Amino acid sequence: MVVAPHPDDETIGCGATIARKRARGTPVSVVIVADGRYAQSRSRAVSPSALAAIRAAEASAACEQLGVGAEHLIQLGFEDNHVLGQEAALAAQLHDLLVRLQPDEVLVVSDLDHHPDHRAVNRATYDALARWDG
Repeated sequence: MVVAPHPDDETIGCGATIARKRARGTPVSVVIVADGRYAQSRSRAVSPSALAAIRAAEASAACEQLGVGAEHLIQLGFEDNHVLGQEAALAAQLHDLLVRLQPDEVLVVSDLDHHPDHRAVNRATYDALARWDG
């Protein structure tokens, strides 16, 4: 199970690992936490909600290229740049996914990352793992 803070973090962070695992037939689920609506500069070419839809479609296409079908891509839809205040809710959702998916491995971004969403996703993932008895 790959837990990515934003659309594209799964590909940038461990795309090669995902592709290798899928090539060997290993099941991989990708969980994308935030919607990426604020990924563009202040000169907005599209609205935040339109950008969130574009980023979701891009994540789906990228995962498909890596061998992860739509049934194994979970986009939680937390608002981009606001995960920090939602760690408890995120940890609860991740725990439910751990129980349901029973992964052998969980990959997540480092807690040393500079982005607050990335650090919050790391903490929530470790919280969910601590409560999981899988």
